[in-house]
Amino acid sequence: SRNQIKLTISGISSEEAGAFRDDLIETTGVKNINPLSYEGEEAVWEVIYPGRSFALADTIGFYKDNPATFKALGLDCGRINVAGVRRGEINLNWTGGCN
Repeated sequence: SRNQIKLTISGISSEEAGAFRDDLIETTGVKNINPLSYEGEEAVWEVIYPGRSFALADTIGFYKDNPATFKALGLDCGRINVAGVRRGEINLNWTGGCN
């Protein structure tokens, strides 16, 4: 089945968001991503995924500090924190900054 998951990412730059979209499609089984909004470094996407939101959140969490898998992390020393997951909804916090 194809599930629609609302994915909210806080603290992500537009450049990182674009790269992370590509990463998700290339590495996690996500089929499509429809951007709903981007404002104040918060991206809200509708993600089409063949599994449950919990499975996708687990995958993101597993690779959350691995720039070999998620190339977007390498743009600004990024890290992802899965802040919350419910049925049909995932909230991520993105932190970056190469000091």
